[in-house]
Amino acid sequence: MTQVLTVRQPCRLDLDCPDGVQAPAPAAHELLKYLFSVRGKSVLDLRCGCGLFAIAAAKLGAGEVWAVDASRAAVDATRRNAEKNGVDVVAKLGDDFEPVADRTFDLIVAVSPARGFESILTEAPHHLDRGGELLTCVSSDADPERFESMLRERFRFRALPESPTARNYLAMKL
Repeated sequence: MTQVLTVRQPCRLDLDCPDGVQAPAPAAHELLKYLFSVRGKSVLDLRCGCGLFAIAAAKLGAGEVWAVDASRAAVDATRRNAEKNGVDVVAKLGDDFEPVADRTFDLIVAVSPARGFESILTEAPHHLDRGGELLTCVSSDADPERFESMLRERFRFRALPESPTARNYLAMKL
């Protein structure tokens, strides 16, 4: 059964999350409020799910928006949701950065899972333009000290206000 999601901030979004596509977790909604200065930028929504960050970025004036997910259902949902919201998003099927191997972005947005965040933090700098940023969070059941240590190796970062379910970060490529 399709779950319908309406988001009002930072812009209005109407999203469908069909069977097989996980609805955005509370951590994603918390991270969404930091997606505000994207006008004219290139943005990648990594592990996009239903396309929450990609569609919000497009509605907020991003110049170019890409979304990637390893799930065919998620990529299809992102495409349908982009059309439903009247925005252009390039949605690609594949594991993490593989579909955008030759591209760089001004901003990458990724909700990092409790396990497996290492690959995102290791690969993200290769896909960021000079001065590019990674907007991310790590769930509260992950190892935040290890996460911050990996961030420190590759980025200048600042912790954003913590939510009950995750720690949020804005990291700039070194």
